[in-house]
Amino acid sequence: YSDTGSQRVYMTTKYTDPASGKSYYYGTFSGTSAASPMAAGIVALLLQRDPSLTPERIKSILFASAIKDFYTGSIPASGTNTWGHGKINAYQAIRQLLTELSVTTYTGNRKLDCVLFPNPGAGLFTLDYLAEHNDKLMVSVSDMSGRVLSSQGWTVTGGQNMLPLNLSTYAKGIYFVKVDGQEGSTSIKTVLQ
Repeated sequence: YSDTGSQRVYMTTKYTDPASGKSYYYGTFSGTSAASPMAAGIVALLLQRDPSLTPERIKSILFASAIKDFYTGSIPASGTNTWGHGKINAYQAIRQLLTELSVTTYTGNRKLDCVLFPNPGAGLFTLDYLAEHNDKLMVSVSDMSGRVLSSQGWTVTGGQNMLPLNLSTYAKGIYFVKVDGQEGSTSIKTVLQ
């Protein structure tokens, strides 16, 4: 809500933690100077999961996952000047992208049985995974700052599975290979020599 709008009385301006007694204050921020960085952050989350997304595909995901409710009213396919295509929804946008990538989200934190070899290596690695059943995994490679450099889906069958990973185009250094699946996830520190 806008800090000057008719709904401003419903904004939380202060929260006091009952355990510590510490107060936390909130402010409101509206307009394009507030909306633009929020939307950019959500787009960055989508690109972190799938760096190959095009601007058109990102818009499609954001439009399809936007909240349409009593306040927005009916929104035509072309959008409106007031609400655009609805209220941006980061959580639903990520869920939609994961569904499109056929990645099943998981609730546990079980470590997957994955090995990356040779490690350290000169650029050509193999990811070895012993799967209990058929699954769709997401494999991503990140640098030391946490920036995702590549991301790909990996369909595995019950038993031994191997995926070649070519990191030879990256600079020498330390990387992290992360594997996410229905049963859990794992992150493997990798040294590229």
